[in-house]
Amino acid sequence: MSAAPRTVLFVDPVGEKGGAEVVVLDLVRGLDRRRFTPVVACFGPGPFVDELREMGVRTFVFRPHRARQPHRVMQTIRALSAVIRSEDVDVVHANSGHLLFYARMAARGTGAAVVWHPHDPLDGSGGAFERTFVGLQRRMRPDWTVFANPAVRASYLATYPRISGHDVIVPGVDAESVSGGDANAARAELGIPGDVPIVTMFARLQSHKGHLDLLDAASRVNAAHPSTRYVLCGGTLFGRQPEYAARVTERVSELGLEDCVHLPGYVSEALKRDLLAASSIVAHPATYEPFGIAVLEAMAAARPVVAAEVDGPSHTVVDGETGLLVPPGDADALAVAIEKLLDAPDLAAAMGAAGRARAEQRFSVDAMVRAFEEVYDRVVRAR
Repeated sequence: MSAAPRTVLFVDPVGEKGGAEVVVLDLVRGLDRRRFTPVVACFGPGPFVDELREMGVRTFVFRPHRARQPHRVMQTIRALSAVIRSEDVDVVHANSGHLLFYARMAARGTGAAVVWHPHDPLDGSGGAFERTFVGLQRRMRPDWTVFANPAVRASYLATYPRISGHDVIVPGVDAESVSGGDANAARAELGIPGDVPIVTMFARLQSHKGHLDLLDAASRVNAAHPSTRYVLCGGTLFGRQPEYAARVTERVSELGLEDCVHLPGYVSEALKRDLLAASSIVAHPATYEPFGIAVLEAMAAARPVVAAEVDGPSHTVVDGETGLLVPPGDADALAVAIEKLLDAPDLAAAMGAAGRARAEQRFSVDAMVRAFEEVYDRVVRAR
């Protein structure tokens, strides 16, 4: 008789949807349900929670709070521990660099293993409280740690002496899930004529994502390509920089780009797929990006990418082959790269095709899921 599926509890700090949450959605979809049952706990409601529930995944939502609220922290840990026990959880997957503390405390005495999954490198910019919190976590030992890329691994191994077993498992993408969209539907949704080029950007509204650089570049590109439209998708995430959306809107007005820039906010997966189909170029000018799921999705959808040359895109984009890399924060270089591809649609198409091939060969979501399944099996056997 076959063994019962092992239960994996994914714990995420938000109910909003960013790159780390896309990874969880891919894992939840891809896990072999004969062997693993996914359950999710989030600290707050949002589109991520909605999508999980639409998929039929048991999802628990705890009250959002700050780590500076000790009573809320302990309430959340107790609630999380109750879920671990009631769901008979075998593995707790802590999907953030700040969740080892919660997962380790909640899993005490339950027999559940803890897999820690940091996505961003440590940069030491969090101040005294951040250092105190890191100090608490440094005393804890996960059963296994999975880093999203080599840069994340290097920063954590230099700071957390108790990390022992670990892997690097880069995020993956399902090319079919981002392909086959309806370009005409996207144009109709946003009121964009069918014969003009579109430059899209998919990123949450935070200053390091480079929206202002793209707008500055657009004002330069418009001199030679005045019909080009720019669609900047994304909303505020984690409650950070709530004023930034207004800054983006103000810059559009300052540059006189109201007729060519669209700000649809958060877009559904269906509209994103349609927008990718309609895109001439996908821009990702983030000045800080440890990986960049949006870049990988653009490549998988066979769209050429123009991105800032920082950690993530430097790992995924082959400059001159699958897209173009430019210095971070350089709006002039960004404009030149966009113009180059708008002037040479055959080159842009060739880069898009090469990007899809690279995404399928090097960054498949299936390979990512199978690698995590091996980790889960390993930690359960060890426990």
